[in-house]
Amino acid sequence: MSLVDVVQEGQLARVVMHRNGNNAVAADLTAELQAAFEGLRDDPGCRVVVLQSEYERYFSVGADLGQMGTMDRTAPDAEDQVLEIMKRSTAGFEAIASCPKPVIARINGHALGGGCELALCCDYRVMVEDGRSRIGQTESSLGIIPGAGGTQRLVRLSRCSTNRSACPPPRPRRSAWSTGPSSPVSSTPPSTSWPAGWPGRPRSPSR
Repeated sequence: MSLVDVVQEGQLARVVMHRNGNNAVAADLTAELQAAFEGLRDDPGCRVVVLQSEYERYFSVGADLGQMGTMDRTAPDAEDQVLEIMKRSTAGFEAIASCPKPVIARINGHALGGGCELALCCDYRVMVEDGRSRIGQTESSLGIIPGAGGTQRLVRLSRCSTNRSACPPPRPRRSAWSTGPSSPVSSTPPSTSWPAGWPGRPRSPSR
């Protein structure tokens, strides 16, 4: 693989992204992520996976808009092309989300748009506190909805009262429990309460 490395350190596997300096999400990157996580799924020597970036400033900046801009939107099959791109991209995200091993996102820089969605696919998120790095679903500022399940995963993951803070243009990250998407080491667990009467309140699991 040319965009993703899998580094084994005992029972820990590091999946390291390195695409064009900022890990913009495109079909080639998600295809390699899918292959990496499908390979680790059944690896008996792997007990935990860390998803990270090779770059200091970026975890992932989201969709490769330059590549998307090369599509001919006037073509008769333009809609089919978009659906095929989304299908291939979603397969990579789902491979991370469905991995039976615990997956930790090591967020050492910006995680924007699709990069935020990559982090949301993981079981845990640990993000650097440097006053610079931002995390959020920035597609909304471009009139685009998160296309890889980010809106659903964010709602399930974080407090409903703070979900909306990740959708406008992102701001410097504060504590994990105030912003929801990331989870640094802390002695205070996040609230698991759901506001009374909130639409979509989860049901208690049947036993």
